[in-house]
Amino acid sequence: MTLNYSKTCLSAFTMLEILVALVLMDLIALSLYSSLYITTKAKRGATEAIRPYALIENVYDSLRQDLQAAMMPNGILAGGFYGQDLSAAEGRQADMLQFCSASYAPSQNEKSSNIIQTAYELTLDKEVQENVLVRKTTVNLLSSKTVDISKDEVIGRRIQSLNLRYFDGYAWLDTWDSAAMDNQLPLAVEVTLTLDIENEQPQGRKIPDVKKEFTSRRVFLLSCAESAVTESAVQ
Repeated sequence: MTLNYSKTCLSAFTMLEILVALVLMDLIALSLYSSLYITTKAKRGATEAIRPYALIENVYDSLRQDLQAAMMPNGILAGGFYGQDLSAAEGRQADMLQFCSASYAPSQNEKSSNIIQTAYELTLDKEVQENVLVRKTTVNLLSSKTVDISKDEVIGRRIQSLNLRYFDGYAWLDTWDSAAMDNQLPLAVEVTLTLDIENEQPQGRKIPDVKKEFTSRRVFLLSCAESAVTESAVQ
């Protein structure tokens, strides 16, 4: 009896082909890692760049809303506009501003008008030992009730200095007293804030003894001022 065996041809990768494939996979993985690292680094840098603005944007929004609705310092439903030039520790500016504004929006069940007395003051938060900017508001100014209707709201933290200046149409003044200014509002208010920005590593680990300061300035026009001020004059 004769037996016939069929021959089967087996094919496989050679060692050289496997090594080439592994090298190509390593190159692709390295390229993906490099792209991911560059993207993460760019995102971290962008976040650090805009972080100071995010910390003070709420402050500027509150000031803009109140100042643009500031009322004339005369009449029954309005009070004076007072800005004091004050200093804090290390000679830093800690100015105070108080005026009446029509910027309040009462809640649905609240009995109150839109006219409030508001004040901005830089104080020290003793619990965390840092400077905070407080917005103090008083509603129902004509009410005869003796209950406490004032409210203090922290709108900015880690603020090292608050400097305010007032434009009268000719020059920038460090103080403003509407009683001495013929019951007039300033045409514009310049707000300069200096923040203490802590340098941080990824995952929130702080670098000890490293501090950076960030200074920002904004100018707000007052809509109820007697005369208009040109943009070039403000700047």
